[in-house]
Amino acid sequence: MEPTATGEIFIARILTLEDDPRTRQFLRDAIGGFLKHDVRAASGLQEALALARSVPFDLMLLDQRLRDGTALDFCRALPTSCLPVPKWILTGEKPLSWDSRLWDLLGVRGYLLKPVSLDLLMETIGSCLESRKP
Repeated sequence: MEPTATGEIFIARILTLEDDPRTRQFLRDAIGGFLKHDVRAASGLQEALALARSVPFDLMLLDQRLRDGTALDFCRALPTSCLPVPKWILTGEKPLSWDSRLWDLLGVRGYLLKPVSLDLLMETIGSCLESRKP
């Protein structure tokens, strides 16, 4: 957490969508505990969509493959007000095809390969949130 230009501490609200309990807990601990941001964790599409519709987020970290769908399904179902929110895909394997035009339209900045290191996660979150600071 770094101060804003006015010296205030910026606490971001971050949505994590991850169906694996251990990875979900790692994200919650790393982002909420270590980085001190407000983390809202969802284990499935409907839960994540309900959160996205009710709370404004500064960043979304999305598991690519879920038990009830994909990150693409989630992004397509989001209200248009959520499209500008930066999103990163978490995936266990490098995508064979990456339609950057489609992902860009949905606000997806890129993907991180799991298991993601704490350093890379912190760097990615920091760079995404830099542009969202008040």
